[in-house]
Amino acid sequence: MVAKNKRLRTKVQAKLKQQDQNQKNQSDQNEDVIIPQEDSNKAFLYQHKDTKKLKSLKKSNDFKSQILNKTNNSGGAASLDSGSISKSSLRRRKRKLRQELKPKLNDLLVTLEEEGLVENKQHNESGSTAKSSAVLNIVEIPPNPKHIKNINDAAPFIETKKNQPSLRNQRGAQLLQKTESKRFQQVLGNKGFQSNPFESIKQIIKMKK
Repeated sequence: MVAKNKRLRTKVQAKLKQQDQNQKNQSDQNEDVIIPQEDSNKAFLYQHKDTKKLKSLKKSNDFKSQILNKTNNSGGAASLDSGSISKSSLRRRKRKLRQELKPKLNDLLVTLEEEGLVENKQHNESGSTAKSSAVLNIVEIPPNPKHIKNINDAAPFIETKKNQPSLRNQRGAQLLQKTESKRFQQVLGNKGFQSNPFESIKQIIKMKK
């Protein structure tokens, strides 16, 4: 058993020496490229891994480089039609341009209206002078009996009924409250109600029926 263990140890040592020699040869061949080789004996959990901070930094650096490349391709100056600007920024710029144009358009409308009023005044003045200079012969033409229509031939008027407010709605309840309060005040102010309240109430009920 002891001899077997010694043989196994010697074999393992020889293999390790061969691996070290192979690694040295590879390092001599590729002096410029240095690749850190991890030990095969290390477990997967203990191997080197990128942390969350490093990953986020890589992503941010990649994003910055993409933006710089786009700006360099566009010549440094971002126009409205360039692809480097987002859609939201384009909308904001267009909105600002519209808001800037609104007062100018309003001024144009005011000036056009003023010019139109001046022209209308000039036309009216010229027409009044022409009428005053010329003599007009007014002749009354009798109306044509064919065009005259009898009032009886006209269609009867259609009576429209307004819907009463409902108690289910808040607005309808408020309207009903106002109308009832007005009616109550009118009833209290009536002399017949003051003299005989019961008879006046009976008459109102009969009228409603």
